[in-house]
Amino acid sequence: MTSFLETIKERIVVFDGAMGTNLQVQNLTLDDFGGLRFEGCNENLLVTRPDAVENVHVAFLDVGCDVIETNSFNGTPVDFAEYDMAEQAYDVNVLAARLAKRVAADYSTKDKPRWVAGSMGPGRKLPTLGHISFTDLRAAYDGLPDAMKRRLDGLVAWHSLLTSRAKLGFSDFDETEKKAFEPVPQVLVRRLQDSGRMSLYLASHAGAISGLSKADAEALLKELIEHATQRQFVYSHRWRVNDLVMWDDRCTMHRGLEFDDQRFKRDMRRATVSDVAPTCEQMGLAVAAE
Repeated sequence: MTSFLETIKERIVVFDGAMGTNLQVQNLTLDDFGGLRFEGCNENLLVTRPDAVENVHVAFLDVGCDVIETNSFNGTPVDFAEYDMAEQAYDVNVLAARLAKRVAADYSTKDKPRWVAGSMGPGRKLPTLGHISFTDLRAAYDGLPDAMKRRLDGLVAWHSLLTSRAKLGFSDFDETEKKAFEPVPQVLVRRLQDSGRMSLYLASHAGAISGLSKADAEALLKELIEHATQRQFVYSHRWRVNDLVMWDDRCTMHRGLEFDDQRFKRDMRRATVSDVAPTCEQMGLAVAAE
């Protein structure tokens, strides 16, 4: 029988398609998965409904696929921990391989051999799945040249959700939204009441700066953000299962890197509390509306 490596040198080899999608079209119930505890755990079907997995393999082989993939895309202890079955990861992966190999062997001939590929997808949860970066704006302020500190003293930026959303390409705001998110004044440098430390106060919401032209304001904000996001001021958190991360928006900027929000769970809760006073009032500045 021709080997896989020899075959791919001679012709195109066709792999199967999505396992999960083709399991879904079978309208499986919670009981099929093994109960509510195993809802969404496709790999547990290898135990409770191996015939459903076999149906997928057979369907792809029937239409001529050369390679079928094991039902083990999320078969890691990290993923299985969500279902209290982390210790079963190895055994379930073995079941996936044995089932696929058996079905492929039934279809394989000398003229048209069939193969099995082990599916090791990124899973729903990996120790390094998605990062979030935090900038320490206190340290960033400390790292500014004295001349820049003097320049920033007393400057007020105007913050609005509309500004940050416009940077993402959203601009179709109605009058109610424009009124609800009218810009509010925030000092560019603030003293934190609990520690007494000075800190930059930056965000993507910041747009105009009182007393500066639009171009000069945007240039200054860009310069400050580039300074603040240098590696020495940034902590990057690599998410692990059951992590809890808390931060203070008064002295940090944060950004989450891209992740597949349709497949991976990330639960973000925001607690909004009142500070002792608005930042301009804290710094003794009286700011007129623009």
